[in-house]
Order: sequence, then C-alpha cells, then structure tokens
Amino acid sequence: AIMSQDRYALIVVDSATALYRTDYSGRGELSERQMHLAQFLRQLTRLAEEFGVAVFMTNQVVANPDGMSFAKDSTKPIGGNI
Repeated sequence: AIMSQDRYALIVVDSATALYRTDYSGRGELSERQMHLAQFLRQLTRLAEEFGVAVFMTNQVVANPDGMSFAKDSTKPIGGNI
C-alpha cells in the first residue's frame, strides 16, 4: 500500500542473505531456504516492474581460504547460489 501512495525510485536491500542464514541452518533446510529466497527475489522483481523502481542489493562475502592466489578473487558469496 505504501508504494501506491508515494513515488519511490529506489529499493535498497542490504545483506540480502543475512536473515536466511540465521533462519535456515544446515543442508537439511537448503532447499526450503533457496525457494524462500527465490520468492523474495521474484517479489522484488514484481515491485520493480509494477512501480518502475530500481532495486539495489548487497550481499555478504567471506574469504575463501582455498583461494589464496593473488591471480583470482578469494571471496565468495555467503548463502550460496540460487
């Protein structure tokens, strides 16, 4: 309802997977977590399309100890791939 009352140009989502990491733990909940995150992303897409707003998202990263080479990025996204 708030989006229809006022005009917005930008939605910012900071640390997109942070809440999913605390609410869903372990590989046993991986599928449920990924489905819920995908629903959240679809909702953001719908908001962007319906109201003509831009969506900017950030995500947490963690150092990857296996990637200690200077030739490549040694960080990886927290939360995995969806």
